[in-house]
Amino acid sequence: MLQKYKWTIRFTLLTPILLVLAFYFMNDGHDDFQPTFFLFPFVTILFFVWHHPINFIFLLLVFLQYPSYGLILDKYKNRFPYIGFIILLLHLLLVLVSYSLSPEIVK
Repeated sequence: MLQKYKWTIRFTLLTPILLVLAFYFMNDGHDDFQPTFFLFPFVTILFFVWHHPINFIFLLLVFLQYPSYGLILDKYKNRFPYIGFIILLLHLLLVLVSYSLSPEIVK
């Protein structure tokens, strides 16, 4: 059963580590938001579009982003390289959009 969802489990375990890393760069005196743009582009795009303070919805999306990548990879494991490349390209495209939407103060 667990072997069926190996990428989902890996990405689920990786998500809190990436979240702590992003918070470290944002709040520990570094004031560096670029890791957040790169690691969680879905959330940063929604943050800049909606102009709402960070709430439960944003945190839920953070914890769903990478496991959903894993679910997609597990579902289409027979086309793993192709689907993985598409996910990577989509993620990088969203990183560029997220960075372009950010105000100059954050960059």
